[in-house]
Amino acid sequence: EFDKLKKEKSLLNLIAEPGDAVITTLIHKFKAEVDASVTPFLSSEIFVLVDEGHRSQYGSFNVRMQQVFPIACFIAFTGTPLMKKEKSTANKFGG
Repeated sequence: EFDKLKKEKSLLNLIAEPGDAVITTLIHKFKAEVDASVTPFLSSEIFVLVDEGHRSQYGSFNVRMQQVFPIACFIAFTGTPLMKKEKSTANKFGG
């Protein structure tokens, strides 16, 4: 039933619906939806979990995510140490 509902609604519509659903998606689909969003989601009950955060959380995509979900809790996982001065893993994600 949920799979059928998921196919019929866009990711942004699923996020906007009240409830305690866990929604998973690929980063590419999420990026397309975030880029298309015109209204920020102002719920503090949104948690954005990002695997391989070092691939998507530097640069403009991260800025856009913060604009669309200004009070969401962002948790990014990364195991890849990035040592370049402009891409310091510890500065971005913590030690």
